[in-house]
Amino acid sequence: MALSASGGYRSGLAAGLVVMTRCLFFALMVTGLGLVLRMSLAPLPVDDAFRDVLRSYGASVSNTAETSSP
Repeated sequence: MALSASGGYRSGLAAGLVVMTRCLFFALMVTGLGLVLRMSLAPLPVDDAFRDVLRSYGASVSNTAETSSP
């Protein structure tokens, strides 16, 4: 049993629902913040030196994946 804000005890199911609701709200809030940041901030430009490093590792150096919309 968990102690409620009013000083009484809640049953295990009610306390679990409160915790689950808070976790779900937090997850939705973090997801929303991530989407807002993704839409509002421009991707960082990739300079030639960084492209050379990527090329040396055999990675694709195309910048279209970073700048195209999902």
